[in-house]
Amino acid sequence: MRESPIRARAVVLTPQTVFFAGQPNLGNSSDDAFASYQGAKGAKVVGVAVEDGAVMSELDLPAVPVFDGMASAGGRLYLSLNDGTVICLGNDVKQDLRTAGGRE
Repeated sequence: MRESPIRARAVVLTPQTVFFAGQPNLGNSSDDAFASYQGAKGAKVVGVAVEDGAVMSELDLPAVPVFDGMASAGGRLYLSLNDGTVICLGNDVKQDLRTAGGRE
């Protein structure tokens, strides 16, 4: 079993992908880990394949997502962030991640 690359504050399951959004997972006992927990190390949304757990896509977020602040509807992924931003990723999330400057 692989460890998640982020500490999930929001999770959404779709038929082929599990999306996690939150701060980077930097362990539990370092200064960097505490800074990450506080949101000082950025935030990401990561898409992981249901079938094999492979990371399919990831995107750096401008702020930490609110707790349980992600939803999927109509082929889109919606995220609500602590700074008041709401992000909508469209039907082709991989394309949206490339367009937004994320990585596959």
